[in-house]
Order: sequence, then C-alpha cells, then structure tokens
Amino acid sequence: MLFILNKLTPENFNLLKGQLMEVGLTTADILKDIIFLVFKKVVFEPTFCPMYVQLCSDLNEKLPSCPQEEPDIKEITFKRVLINNCQEAFEGAEGLRAEIVKFTGWLFPRE
Repeated sequence: MLFILNKLTPENFNLLKGQLMEVGLTTADILKDIIFLVFKKVVFEPTFCPMYVQLCSDLNEKLPSCPQEEPDIKEITFKRVLINNCQEAFEGAEGLRAEIVKFTGWLFPRE
C-alpha cells in the first residue's frame, strides 16, 4: 500500500488508484491502515493535497464498508475512519499547544 502511495502523482493517479483499490480490503484493520497512510501523506505533502482529496473521495465512493462483529456497533466506513483520524489529529494538536504553553509561556492565537 505504501509503495503505491509513494509513487502516486497526478500523471499516474487513475492507474495507481485502481491498484490501491485492488489491494484486498477485507478487514477493518486494512481499511484503517490505508486511511492512516493517506492522512500521513496529506500532512507531509501539502503540495499534492488536491490529489489526495480526490483519492479520498474516490475511495469513499468505491470501497466497501467493513461490518462490525458486534451488532450494536455501526459498520466501519472510509468516511468514518477518516473523520476519526482528523479528530484525533486535531485533539492531539490541542494537547501539544497546551504543553508548549506550559513549558515556554508562549500563547497561540485562536482562529
């Protein structure tokens, strides 16, 4: 999966997107791993952000959801896992800001 994402460019987008979808997303853990890797690539390669947004949109439309073993828990979808990753990153940033303020006294403006 990481090999495919590392080679992804706007020129070979459709070809590699197809390969990524054929990896064999048979479990929720594999789906979560793919989303984690895509999220990480977006953060570290903001120049390609529009391409990764398109990739996320396409994957969200085409990837199957993963049913949960417990009946009361909702099935795992691409969108739900991506939103959870974003939420965790946001909350982690808040904790990091608090630590910086604690140790340095610097204040960050709220946007």
